Amino acid sequence: GVLVNSTRLQGADPATFKPLRHGYSSDAHQVFQVDGMVARVIKGASPAGFDVYNSYYSHDHKHVYWKGKPLPGADPATFAIINNETHSSLDSKSALCLNNLIPGFRSDNFALSQKRELVFD
Repeated sequence: GVLVNSTRLQGADPATFKPLRHGYSSDAHQVFQVDGMVARVIKGASPAGFDVYNSYYSHDHKHVYWKGKPLPGADPATFAIINNETHSSLDSKSALCLNNLIPGFRSDNFALSQKRELVFD
């Protein structure tokens, strides 16, 4: 089996297991998140393309996740974190605070540089 912080990851494959950052890990079949003593599988996450931005945000090729849950409609190719303290983010289509869409967002008012830094037009 696999133990992380004294917590057993049910179903984890020890032969392909790899720790990531900020409590995340993966094996050949699934992605895990350990928060304190609670371990969970991030449902639908692809281990092959999974990466961690910080302790709150992560992504694979299809989805961006906030605390292990998919952000509604977030685009991993254009996603950027605006502020870690307020959990604010945006992509080419929407802006979010925590995991909630910010109404009235217009992407033509913002741009992301190649470094995924926010640029105001």
